[in-house]
Amino acid sequence: MRRLLVALALLASVSAASADDFEIPGLSTLRGSNPYVPGTPTYTRWSGVYAGGMLGYGSTHFDFSGATRDLYAFMLRELALENEQHVSQWQVLGTANNNSSSLGGFAGFNTQWDDVVVGLDVHYSHTNFFANAPATPISRQTSAGGNTYNVTLNGTANMAIHDWGVLRLRSGYVWNNIMPYATFGFAFGRSDVFRSATADGQENPPVPPATCAATPTCTPFSFSDSEGKRNAWIFGYAAGGGVDVLVLPNLFVRGEVEYASFGTVLGTRANITTARVGAALKY
Repeated sequence: MRRLLVALALLASVSAASADDFEIPGLSTLRGSNPYVPGTPTYTRWSGVYAGGMLGYGSTHFDFSGATRDLYAFMLRELALENEQHVSQWQVLGTANNNSSSLGGFAGFNTQWDDVVVGLDVHYSHTNFFANAPATPISRQTSAGGNTYNVTLNGTANMAIHDWGVLRLRSGYVWNNIMPYATFGFAFGRSDVFRSATADGQENPPVPPATCAATPTCTPFSFSDSEGKRNAWIFGYAAGGGVDVLVLPNLFVRGEVEYASFGTVLGTRANITTARVGAALKY
């Protein structure tokens, strides 16, 4: 009996040792082991206020095609020529492009959620965009109100944009010390605009029958008008994208491209495409 008890004790000790050496995957945590748990990821801090300066170079497209229309409509408002033929819609002026450098500053505020950054940004630049409208005088013979008209339209226009800026929303993605971003906002600027229009011609009544005692008199006409504004505010929208690169804990550099489209002023529209580089301190 004593030999049997000793044998059972030895068998139990061997079985316990074997169980310690044999591990079933997934059961180790039940026995108090400490598996690897990844740490919380950390991201470069972009939140806070920043301000800096920038240099740019851009191209402006001026559309003068509508600059003379309301001038003609007002000058010819009492003639059948305008009421029936709508000569004010004849396009006398075309489009023009101009390039210019710019110098300005920007500032903003970022809020950050892990690797997503959302903020408000404003920039303003001094520049020197200017163009004269290419003119193509139009001479036509047309009829209205039973009369025949010989009419010639001509005009001039120019526009200068001295400075402009954008108040915009900005959204970015943090990738190490780099943050690509997209923007959309409200564009504003200051410009000088001028335009003029002339309408010359002759009203020719119908040729009377030979039995008429007198031939109706042909009536010449000549109208002109001009208008200008200095330091006129222009408004529109802008969209763009770029990248900020953190080079020191509180210093980053920026490169971006932006498109801005402005509304009509004195019949002239303008849009600007600009590439910029800059640097800023963040706090």
